[in-house]
Amino acid sequence: MTTSNQSQERVSIHFKLVHTGEKVKIDIPVNISMANFIEHVKNNIYSIFQFNRNQKIEIVEAGQSIPGVNDEDAPAVVRNHDIKFYEKYNGEYSNLAFYIRFC
Repeated sequence: MTTSNQSQERVSIHFKLVHTGEKVKIDIPVNISMANFIEHVKNNIYSIFQFNRNQKIEIVEAGQSIPGVNDEDAPAVVRNHDIKFYEKYNGEYSNLAFYIRFC
């Protein structure tokens, strides 16, 4: 994948609101930082579900497989301006999904 392709590439990722059956797909630009990924997802979630923007939410990667911890209760994605979305996931998005958790 070339840099020019990455700057325009978007992937559709599944998100689920914790402890509900509510699911949504959001298109993610793969060349954004993880910090911008978090903000991009939050802005979409606030709009899609009409949540009050004062409601704090966290993004949690599904499938972390931490012994004794439910998937939905795993640590939130870390805000990082130095790592791009495509770098963190090595361009592998087919099994990638996230939870949206209220804080």
